[in-house]
Amino acid sequence: MAIDFSFDVDVARPPEEVFAFLSDLRRLPEWQPLVVEAEQLDEGPLRQGSRVREVRNMRGKRLEQIVEIATFEPPRRFAVKVVEGPLPLDGDLTLSRTSDGGTRLQMHAHGHARGAMRLAEPVLKVGIKREFRKQYGRLKELVEAGPAQTP
Repeated sequence: MAIDFSFDVDVARPPEEVFAFLSDLRRLPEWQPLVVEAEQLDEGPLRQGSRVREVRNMRGKRLEQIVEIATFEPPRRFAVKVVEGPLPLDGDLTLSRTSDGGTRLQMHAHGHARGAMRLAEPVLKVGIKREFRKQYGRLKELVEAGPAQTP
């Protein structure tokens, strides 16, 4: 059984602002609270093929993963692929402008658990989907609160 789910989030800001926020690694811990560090591993601006080391705090355990930017098409698509880590779960985001000038963000996540975690895949799917909805709800709140501000 695979982990595979999708959902949409409407954000009352234009796609350019939403894309800029979600692709800013410095802002990642603000809307994904399990992320405690995010570091780009290559030089230059974030782009397709860039690799990012993410450190997450999961129930008191430090988990690292390497994520590759699979698609980087501002302000329309942003996709990531986990290339190293305990739960290879890829994400694909499509952003489109709504009739009122906002953004419809379509999120699709898919992957498979490894090793012993594979037995827990049905439960993981429910928990991960709930966590992702919460994270993207937080992203919506932060982006709608005003223009992105650099820390």
